[in-house]
Amino acid sequence: TRDNALGFDVEGSAILVVENPDDPPQSWRYTQRRLPGSHKGLTWSAALFNDEEGGYLYLVGVAGTGMEAKQVLARLPLSSLSSSPPSSPPSFPSSSMEVWAQASPPSSPPSWLPLSTHLAAGSASTLVPLFPPGTLGVSECSVYYHPHLKSYLMVTLPAFANELLLWRSPSMTGPWAKTHLVNVEEMEKEFQKME
Repeated sequence: TRDNALGFDVEGSAILVVENPDDPPQSWRYTQRRLPGSHKGLTWSAALFNDEEGGYLYLVGVAGTGMEAKQVLARLPLSSLSSSPPSSPPSFPSSSMEVWAQASPPSSPPSWLPLSTHLAAGSASTLVPLFPPGTLGVSECSVYYHPHLKSYLMVTLPAFANELLLWRSPSMTGPWAKTHLVNVEEMEKEFQKME
């Protein structure tokens, strides 16, 4: 029995590192590496590399579930992707991954903290949500850096909603502003008119 309405549980998150990404997908050679800290309350769903941010692969994840889910941020040094994976099961060490978090005391500004510190028993750090308070829980996202706009763009699908949101930020750490809303039902009606 699953403890959610969807009938499945999350077992974790992983990254596929493709050796030959310019070849057709059916010819790819890749290694799979598990991401540390992934569990049913914290998953990683989108990744982005931007030369201008220097040396990191950014991961957008979801902390929490349902309407309370919040988009959160982590990063891995690119060097950790090319290093040979440890013995089975291959996983990144939690010391190599950082999360955008609020350290203790709460008056200190958010900063990059090692995931291992955040996960430690009794840790007072809190993952910082990317979007403003009151934003509906998010279940899916895609992120892109637009060089002409010099901005990050993120498309999100709020949990159990029929709308897509477009967010824009000058930095992966924010601030993120909602710039556009697409109602999926209205979009489907427009597609049906074109058939």
